[in-house]
Order: sequence, then structure tokens, then C-alpha cells
Amino acid sequence: MLSEKLPAYRELHISSSYCQFISLRYVNRPVISGFGLYDPTSIMNASELNRAQKEGWVKLAFYILLFFYYIYGYTTAVFFCIVQIYI
Repeated sequence: MLSEKLPAYRELHISSSYCQFISLRYVNRPVISGFGLYDPTSIMNASELNRAQKEGWVKLAFYILLFFYYIYGYTTAVFFCIVQIYI
């Protein structure tokens, strides 16, 4: 019984960790002052572009891994339901 609930807690922990990351990014966002948040000279800064690109690849990998993890969980749940119906 307990082993069936562990994956749900794992998924909740992963999702809550990502929500914490997003909320911290929102809280620590730059303050609009002077030319504004989207000044072309600050957007095209090479270090800023590299950081944003790395963050984008990490987010993409995270979403892909979670997608396949959820698909795996869904298919195993459906498979075990079908097996229990026919037994």
C-alpha cells in the first residue's frame, strides 16, 4: 500500500521544486528602471544570452524527462488495471 503512494509523493516533490524555482526567478526579477527591462544592449549581452540558452536547454531536458516519466506511469497504471480485470 505504501509503495503505491511513493511515486505520487516523488512527482509532487519534483513539481513543487520546479514551482519554487519559478517563483524565486519571479521574485528576483530585475526592477524596471532607466531604459527598461528589455533594453537592446542588455538583451544582446553575450553572457546573458549564454545563461538564458543554458537555462532553456535545462528546462527542455526537464520537461522531456517528466513527459516520459508521466507517460511511463500512465502506461504501467493502465497495464496493471487491465491485468487485474482479466485475472
